[in-house]
Amino acid sequence: MTEEQAIIEAILQWHAVARREGLLALAEHIDSAPDPFARQAIGLLAEGASPQVLRASLEVEALREAVLKAMVIEGAAGIANGENQSRLEARLQRLALGF
Repeated sequence: MTEEQAIIEAILQWHAVARREGLLALAEHIDSAPDPFARQAIGLLAEGASPQVLRASLEVEALREAVLKAMVIEGAAGIANGENQSRLEARLQRLALGF
């Protein structure tokens, strides 16, 4: 099963639990979520977060993760390119500040 399929399966299981037992029942399933981001999502659901709060919280976290991955990509590419360390650091700092 791919990671994508595992997430789909988990979301469909959460849906079934929420429909059958209510959102609060999802608290029992947090530890079985496939990754930390999914655990955060199910935790917010179990707490009764509104769709707007849930979306905003998760979007901030997703953006943060994307910035961290972009920093790793830029850093690795800079190293492979033999880039000057201070220039590389400055570029990585700009990425970090952009978040």
